[in-house]
Amino acid sequence: MKTTIFLTLAVLVGGAWLAGLAYFFRLAAKSPPAEPVDIPPRQEKETEQWAIWGDSHSWSSAPLLDAQLRSMFRASMFNGGVSGQGVETICARLGSHAAKLKFPADTIPASGSIEVTAPNVNFYRYVEYWGTVEGVYGRLRRLGEDRPLEFTRKNGGDPVRLNGPAEFIPEQGMVERTGPVLLWMGKNDIDPNGDSEAVIEKIVRYTDEAHEWMSARNKRILVLGHFINRNVGESNPARYQVNAVNEIYAQRYGDRFIDVSGWLTSPQIWEDLGKSPSQQDLADQAAGIPPGSLAKDTAHLTAEGYAGIGKFLIFPHTVNVLRWNRFAAT
Repeated sequence: MKTTIFLTLAVLVGGAWLAGLAYFFRLAAKSPPAEPVDIPPRQEKETEQWAIWGDSHSWSSAPLLDAQLRSMFRASMFNGGVSGQGVETICARLGSHAAKLKFPADTIPASGSIEVTAPNVNFYRYVEYWGTVEGVYGRLRRLGEDRPLEFTRKNGGDPVRLNGPAEFIPEQGMVERTGPVLLWMGKNDIDPNGDSEAVIEKIVRYTDEAHEWMSARNKRILVLGHFINRNVGESNPARYQVNAVNEIYAQRYGDRFIDVSGWLTSPQIWEDLGKSPSQQDLADQAAGIPPGSLAKDTAHLTAEGYAGIGKFLIFPHTVNVLRWNRFAAT
């Protein structure tokens, strides 16, 4: 008796399920086809921001590199170069060696400007950049070697008590570290009157720290080497210092090292630039210094020289080594 009841229920349930399924297919057959979904193509951002950090060489190169990036790629260049600055100041600005500010009475005032010191950074000449210290946004500025270092609070608020020196976190340094980064720093630290080994160690150490700090967010980093100034003689210790730094960079960074001096003193430069060298140019190259036709002065290159570094060294490295061609112009 129970078996008969279960079989009867199974038949009824199964029949109802089949009837419902058949009804669904009849409705589907009579319904108009669904409208196609318009899926917009994936949008690529129009530009990617590069950054170059350093001294006058970076400052002079950045506008030229920016123009090249905009014409060859959908990208732009942030200029993190400031003339005359050494590695300590540059690394303070980019954030790998943040300045620790000492405020009078260990207190950030409620408003205005106040003279501060930075025991861990030897700021050289002029410096000005924005950032935060203990959450307070403001400007750190020094207008010259004989002028004090000042912090100016942008917005008023309550005074902030500190437990000793506090890090000034640079605004631009935190932002300009996500796209490809060029590090070209240390030339102003070359000192023919100093201890050569100490000079070399300092330049390499700060560059390494900057590279490591940037690498935490971004692996697309190139390190540019230095060239010997045109007024540096064979026996000048500055020549040894520059060559030693370049050799260490080449060993440390491999194909991510840009051998600027090697290109400037090689026959390849004339083929790249499509021009013929003078006898003096060739003599300069044989002496290990930049050719006179590409020199603005004893320490800097012409626009053609800096633009050539971008076109024939930096961008080929970026595409072939860093594999950065996602935004290549078509």
